[in-house]
Amino acid sequence: MCELITIGTAVITVMDVVAVAGTVMAATSAMNQASAQKDQFAYQSAVESNKAIVRDRQAVDAIERGEEDARTKKAQIKTIGSRQLVTLAGQGGDVTTGSSVDLLAETKEFGKLEEQKIRNNAARDANSIRADATNMRADAQAAKSASQQINPLLVGAATGLQGLGNVGSKWYT
Repeated sequence: MCELITIGTAVITVMDVVAVAGTVMAATSAMNQASAQKDQFAYQSAVESNKAIVRDRQAVDAIERGEEDARTKKAQIKTIGSRQLVTLAGQGGDVTTGSSVDLLAETKEFGKLEEQKIRNNAARDANSIRADATNMRADAQAAKSASQQINPLLVGAATGLQGLGNVGSKWYT
C-alpha cells in the first residue's frame, strides 16, 4: 500500500485522502444545491405574491368595468324610454295613463334588471379572480416556508459528517 503518514497503528493512505477530499466536495456540492433550492423557493414565493397583486387589481378592474357597463346600460334604457315617450306622444297617445305608462314602466324595469345583471356578473368575475389571488398567496406562503426550512450549511455539514463517518469507519477496520 502507499502509505503517506503513519500515526500510531493507523495508516493514512492516498485513498483515504481522496475519500476525505471527495467527502468535502460532496458536502460543498450538497450545500450549493440546498442554497439553490432555497433561492428557487424564495423566487417562487415572490413570483406568486406578485401574481396575487396583479389578480387583486384585476378584481377591482372587473368591478369598475361592471359599474361602467351598468351606467352605460342605464343611459341606453333611459334613451329608449325617452324615445318611446316621444313616439307615443307624437302619435297623440296619452302618456300619463294606460298601456303607455305600462310600456314606459316595463322599459324602466327591464333596464334596472339589466343593470343589476351586469353588476352581478362583474361581482362573480371579481370573486373568481380574488379566489385565484388567495390561492396564489397561499402558494407564495408555502414556497416562502419551504425556503425558510432549508439550511444549506446544515445540509453540507450533514453530508460531510456522513462521508467522514464512512472514511473513519474504514480506518477502524
